[in-house]
Amino acid sequence: MNHLAQVYSALLEAANNWYNFGLAMGITANKLDSINSNNEDNDILLRKMLAHWLRSSTSRTWTDICNGLRDKLVGLILLAERIEREYCSEGNFRSIIIIVIILL
Repeated sequence: MNHLAQVYSALLEAANNWYNFGLAMGITANKLDSINSNNEDNDILLRKMLAHWLRSSTSRTWTDICNGLRDKLVGLILLAERIEREYCSEGNFRSIIIIVIILL
Protein backbone atom coordinates (compact mmCIF):
# COMPACT_ATOMS: atom_id res chain seq x y z
CA MET A 1 0.00 0.00 0.00
CA ASN A 2 1.36 3.39 -0.84
CA HIS A 3 -1.42 5.92 -0.33
CA LEU A 4 -2.97 7.64 2.65
CA ALA A 5 -6.29 7.48 0.80
CA GLN A 6 -6.40 3.67 0.99
CA VAL A 7 -5.74 3.62 4.74
CA TYR A 8 -8.20 6.44 5.35
CA SER A 9 -10.90 4.78 3.27
CA ALA A 10 -10.48 1.48 5.12
CA LEU A 11 -10.73 3.22 8.50
CA LEU A 12 -13.39 5.86 7.87
CA GLU A 13 -15.90 4.18 10.17
CA ALA A 14 -13.41 4.69 13.02
CA ALA A 15 -13.70 8.49 12.64
CA ASN A 16 -15.91 8.97 15.70
CA ASN A 17 -13.23 7.29 17.81
CA TRP A 18 -10.20 8.92 16.11
CA TYR A 19 -8.66 10.28 19.32
CA ASN A 20 -8.64 6.98 21.23
CA PHE A 21 -7.53 5.18 18.07
CA GLY A 22 -4.61 7.63 17.84
CA LEU A 23 -3.67 6.92 21.45
CA ALA A 24 -3.83 3.18 20.75
CA MET A 25 -1.52 3.74 17.75
CA GLY A 26 1.07 5.38 20.01
CA ILE A 27 0.44 9.03 19.21
CA THR A 28 0.80 11.31 22.23
CA ALA A 29 -2.15 13.19 23.66
CA ASN A 30 -0.28 16.46 23.01
CA LYS A 31 0.02 15.66 19.29
CA LEU A 32 -3.62 14.58 19.09
CA ASP A 33 -4.66 17.80 20.80
CA SER A 34 -2.65 19.80 18.26
CA ILE A 35 -4.34 17.88 15.42
CA ASN A 36 -7.68 18.87 16.98
CA SER A 37 -6.73 22.54 17.41
CA ASN A 38 -9.20 23.69 14.73
CA ASN A 39 -12.12 21.57 15.99
CA GLU A 40 -12.75 20.04 12.58
CA ASP A 41 -15.09 17.17 11.72
CA ASN A 42 -14.06 13.73 12.96
CA ASP A 43 -13.38 12.40 9.47
CA ILE A 44 -10.88 15.20 8.83
CA LEU A 45 -9.27 14.62 12.23
CA LEU A 46 -8.97 10.90 11.46
CA ARG A 47 -7.23 11.69 8.17
CA LYS A 48 -4.81 14.10 9.87
CA MET A 49 -4.09 11.59 12.63
CA LEU A 50 -3.43 8.82 10.10
CA ALA A 51 -1.20 11.08 8.01
CA HIS A 52 0.87 11.85 11.11
CA TRP A 53 1.05 8.19 12.10
CA LEU A 54 2.09 7.09 8.62
CA ARG A 55 4.75 9.82 8.33
CA SER A 56 6.23 8.95 11.72
CA SER A 57 7.81 5.74 10.36
CA THR A 58 8.99 4.48 7.00
CA SER A 59 6.96 1.33 7.35
CA ARG A 60 3.62 0.53 8.90
CA THR A 61 1.66 -2.68 8.83
CA TRP A 62 -1.97 -3.63 8.67
CA THR A 63 -1.18 -5.60 11.83
CA ASP A 64 -0.44 -2.31 13.61
CA ILE A 65 -3.77 -0.94 12.45
CA CYS A 66 -5.72 -4.04 13.50
CA ASN A 67 -4.04 -4.08 16.91
CA GLY A 68 -4.99 -0.43 17.40
CA LEU A 69 -8.59 -1.14 16.45
CA ARG A 70 -8.70 -4.02 18.93
CA ASP A 71 -7.28 -1.93 21.79
CA LYS A 72 -9.64 -1.68 24.75
CA LEU A 73 -9.85 2.12 24.25
CA VAL A 74 -11.16 1.61 20.71
CA GLY A 75 -12.94 -1.75 20.64
CA LEU A 76 -13.57 -1.91 16.89
CA ILE A 77 -13.09 -5.68 16.61
CA LEU A 78 -15.38 -6.16 13.60
CA LEU A 79 -13.57 -3.46 11.64
CA ALA A 80 -10.22 -5.08 12.47
CA GLU A 81 -11.55 -8.42 11.23
CA ARG A 82 -12.85 -6.85 8.02
CA ILE A 83 -9.49 -5.20 7.35
CA GLU A 84 -7.73 -8.52 7.90
CA ARG A 85 -10.02 -10.18 5.34
CA GLU A 86 -9.75 -7.38 2.77
CA TYR A 87 -6.10 -6.43 2.98
CA CYS A 88 -4.24 -9.39 4.40
CA SER A 89 -3.92 -12.79 2.80
CA GLU A 90 -3.49 -15.80 5.04
CA GLY A 91 0.13 -16.57 5.78
CA ASN A 92 1.52 -13.11 5.15
CA PHE A 93 -0.67 -11.05 7.46
CA ARG A 94 2.23 -9.87 9.63
CA SER A 95 4.55 -9.23 6.73
CA ILE A 96 2.44 -6.77 4.78
CA ILE A 97 4.27 -3.48 4.98
CA ILE A 98 2.65 -0.16 4.37
CA ILE A 99 5.12 2.20 2.76
CA VAL A 100 3.76 5.67 2.46
CA ILE A 101 5.06 8.67 0.63
CA ILE A 102 2.97 11.66 1.50
CA LEU A 103 3.46 14.91 -0.29
CA LEU A 104 1.82 17.66 1.70
